[in-house]
Amino acid sequence: LSAELSNFNIRVNVLLPGTFNTHPGGGLADVPGSSFADYDNLRNQLRQALEKRETIPNKGDPEKAMDALVDVVRGEGRAASKEGWPLWLPLGDDSIGNIRGRLEVMGEVIDEWESVGTKLGECDDVQAA
Repeated sequence: LSAELSNFNIRVNVLLPGTFNTHPGGGLADVPGSSFADYDNLRNQLRQALEKRETIPNKGDPEKAMDALVDVVRGEGRAASKEGWPLWLPLGDDSIGNIRGRLEVMGEVIDEWESVGTKLGECDDVQAA
């Protein structure tokens, strides 16, 4: 989407927010009507995640997060010294920590599996049948 819209001078930003003190208000209320039992496990996991969210210390301040986003859009404040506009913007210490953890795991996967995933071009390692 970002590449397609850049020709129209439209920028795209994917926010990766951490946990912010936004009080989602009631969490996942049961929606009236039919529900599928196949999704019961997922609904329970989401409820547990919302309940756990309330116990997380040092949640981010949503106003500060939006101030940071406005700085990025305007190229001011915290973002004044940055070049361009990031496609991905993590907001919050826990978001950054989670991303760093995922990058570490991906690095381990590459270290272990690189030999399987490389040199797969048609001309690479061609053997006579």
